[in-house]
Amino acid sequence: MYRSTQVFTLLILAFLVLVGPVLAGTSNGITLNTSQTCYASGDTVSFTLTNASDSVLWVPHIPVWSIRDVAADSLIYPFFVFWSYVSLDTSQSASYTWDQRDYHGTQVSTGSYLVEVGGTLGLSGPGVSVADTFDIGGSSSTVPETWGWLKSLFGK
Repeated sequence: MYRSTQVFTLLILAFLVLVGPVLAGTSNGITLNTSQTCYASGDTVSFTLTNASDSVLWVPHIPVWSIRDVAADSLIYPFFVFWSYVSLDTSQSASYTWDQRDYHGTQVSTGSYLVEVGGTLGLSGPGVSVADTFDIGGSSSTVPETWGWLKSLFGK
């Protein structure tokens, strides 16, 4: 009985050492957060990338973020990127917006989406990937959908 307790304790310790940091989240200081958890269809999605690490975050393309459809696990935006390094200094934040249009320019449907940023800490440092999920729900106002052409005159 004593031997089985030792083996069980060793397995628990190995699990905590190997898997614990993954379950606890990354401690690299890079975060990505949307301003809301749910947006109405047609609203602008806003999100902020923050570098609270000790190193510069380098992202190898513009835009630095991408949007994925969670249910379909497919890329929604962008289709093409401009390959150029973008840096985010330590203790800095950058805010971005997305107009809920896919790479064809079409309004996306309701559902769950993921915004994602990947890069490195320092030019040759460890890879970093951060993401946040959000939902797109129904209409953004109580105005009937048939009035869409009228709403478009006022930029909404």
